[in-house]
Amino acid sequence: MRIAVIAVSEQPSAALAEMAKAVEREFVGQGHQCEGFRQPESRLSFFDFLVVCAEPRGWGASFGNSIRQTFAGCSLTGKRAMALLRKKGFRPQKALSNLMNEMEKEGMVVPMGDVVATSIQAREAARNAPLIRG
Repeated sequence: MRIAVIAVSEQPSAALAEMAKAVEREFVGQGHQCEGFRQPESRLSFFDFLVVCAEPRGWGASFGNSIRQTFAGCSLTGKRAMALLRKKGFRPQKALSNLMNEMEKEGMVVPMGDVVATSIQAREAARNAPLIRG
């Protein structure tokens, strides 16, 4: 299966990049073809499954326009995706809900989302990813 891991953040974050790399390594270890992106490209539509790793802006639960602007040029309608949120701020569950809603507004089907604090937790979430429908 072809999987794309996208790290989305308004500010460069080493912790978010490490989390995305850990997810990437887990999928490669499972035998999938996996590629990481810092900025989405139009070729994302060729992947079977997307993993969006993000962190909220500031200490709140909002993302501003970063998600909409990030995926504006991509045609992702009907793509299966998973949301991974780096734990930051005071309301991580609300931030995860906002992230999943923004992804669904872009046309993605998001059956699973998780809040993770470390790259080890990110690998565990990737291990439980709903790659196969049903």
